[in-house]
Amino acid sequence: MTFRSLRKVNAVRGRHVVPHTHDLLEVVIYVRGNGGTVIAGKHYPVRENDFTVIPAGIAHDQTNDTDLVSICVEFRDSGLERFTGLWHDTSGLIRLAGEHLLAEKKLTDKGADDLRTGYAYEIIGHVKRTVEGTASDRRDDGVLLQRSLAVVSNHNGMISVRELAQQLEMPERRLRDLYRSRMKTSPMRHIINQRLEHARAMLCAKSGSIESIAAACGFEDVAYFTRIFKRYTNVTPALFRARAKAGR
Repeated sequence: MTFRSLRKVNAVRGRHVVPHTHDLLEVVIYVRGNGGTVIAGKHYPVRENDFTVIPAGIAHDQTNDTDLVSICVEFRDSGLERFTGLWHDTSGLIRLAGEHLLAEKKLTDKGADDLRTGYAYEIIGHVKRTVEGTASDRRDDGVLLQRSLAVVSNHNGMISVRELAQQLEMPERRLRDLYRSRMKTSPMRHIINQRLEHARAMLCAKSGSIESIAAACGFEDVAYFTRIFKRYTNVTPALFRARAKAGR
């Protein structure tokens, strides 16, 4: 591995860096500001501590919603090509290594070359750890979501968001974020859907009053149950039962 180019870029607000390419892979570390970038036709919003990996020959641009400060490093033989795109460094270690590398750029004292090489390797190592850790988190999120869906289904929706989070041993906030990112809904809405699925099954079984079915499915107020049932199915519980009885 060698790094071939290093520069700090201060881009003013409103400036558009037109699409361009490089002969070497470039890592752009965003130090301050907000904006956006398009890499190989895909748009990414940019914020502080984001970084991009752009292989040689890949077109990219940059827009600046605020003054935007970045550190750009070009590498040869880094092995980062498979990480093309934009990522977020929650640790801030990539930015720190970039700032250290920048500080050593013009020094010529004994050991400067070794330090520059070391900081360059730090950037590469932290990029790999960050991206592969993000992929691992996504896999873990998928497992957690499947466990969550199974728990809600096994309880026929008769579980609160707090109880669900406790069973999964995760904060309620993370549970909500998981549902929002993976299912475009909330845990509570999914729980209500499961309760209504259970209610539909009970109504099809043609046993019990509407009031008793509502209570069995976690709806203490039958008027609320009727209203929410109609919102989700476009018919009232009584009409749903009548149609089920008639075989419609």
